[in-house]
Amino acid sequence: MQVFNAFFKVLKKKLPGSLPYLIIFFIISTFLARGTTEVNTFSEEKLDIVVFDKDETAESKQLVDYISTKHNVVRMEENKEKIMDRLYYGSISYALVIKKGYAENIKKGETDNLFENYHLHDGFSDVLVNQFLNKYVSSIHTLMTVGESYEDAVKKTEKQLDVETQVTVENFDGDKVPEYTEEFSNYYRFMPYILICVLFNSLAPSLLVMRKKKLRNRTLCAPIKSSSYTVQMFLSSMILVAALWIIFTLFSMFLYGGIFRGIAWLAVLNSFVFAVLVTMMALMISYIVKSEQVVPIITQIVSIGMCFTCGVFVQMDLLGEGVLKAARFLPAYWYEKANNMLCGIEPYSFNEYLTCILIEVGFAAVFMIVAIAVGRLSVAKVPKQKKAATT
Repeated sequence: MQVFNAFFKVLKKKLPGSLPYLIIFFIISTFLARGTTEVNTFSEEKLDIVVFDKDETAESKQLVDYISTKHNVVRMEENKEKIMDRLYYGSISYALVIKKGYAENIKKGETDNLFENYHLHDGFSDVLVNQFLNKYVSSIHTLMTVGESYEDAVKKTEKQLDVETQVTVENFDGDKVPEYTEEFSNYYRFMPYILICVLFNSLAPSLLVMRKKKLRNRTLCAPIKSSSYTVQMFLSSMILVAALWIIFTLFSMFLYGGIFRGIAWLAVLNSFVFAVLVTMMALMISYIVKSEQVVPIITQIVSIGMCFTCGVFVQMDLLGEGVLKAARFLPAYWYEKANNMLCGIEPYSFNEYLTCILIEVGFAAVFMIVAIAVGRLSVAKVPKQKKAATT
């Protein structure tokens, strides 16, 4: 237990360097989970419209009142410079002018040149309001043509325009299933980056400190074999990664509705295998490098390089064929490929998912073998303490 105790004392000092990564990841994940909640509803957008009624008749006021039921009518003086400023800064969406003679002309059946407007350019707001006005006056004109009075034509027009169309927002996410939403998928999609950053910046420096000559000699003063030393270091590392993985899993449960169901557990398994894989990478790196100052550089190269080429930061379908072929030699590629199958980006097959998991296990085994071999060699090279001469 001497190795265990020494390791966790060192880890306690090194772990704070990884806290910023954890905090930022948890904050971003919380905003994504709360801010992208799926809502399959549709509502008509209300615009801020300024209306200048130069006709000032009962008919024009009736139109203004009806516009106020559809949009927000804003009051201001008719000053072109101020109007253009407010349009530019977006405080109003549209400036409508009901021209003098509106009531007289519309009753005559004349629907052209009834309105004017102020605008910077033809945009969404202009099209929406212009379509609304065209429908309004065209409907009144049509109804009056077939013998309706103006008052009845206005009532029927408003009733017709008030009819709400039932809009269903369809989900075209292919093979996605309810227990594996897009937000849940994104949480586990970015897991490789945070695992690499946290474990490399906490585990690798801790192992480097443990390998320093004075501390290592002090630890090996006890009757302990080199193989036992390496095994204890390995188990200590696994305790750290298990604790970290449990924290990530519990946090994802908190964000996405409690206990997982169905294939969501396969994503959890995938993340655990990759966490073990990253642990083996950190172990190997700790035995290869000689200085703690090198670890952050390696962390940035491995995390950013692997995440950009393997589909973590940029989805695989946006990457070039050459990049994907090269990425097949990196473990994060197979993690993301499994995740893509689970969320429906790629056709799901349990056999293919299992293949990805086994490849990740293979990578982890290679890193573990190299780490143990280098670790045992390093311990074996420690010079034996000369026995003190007895007199």
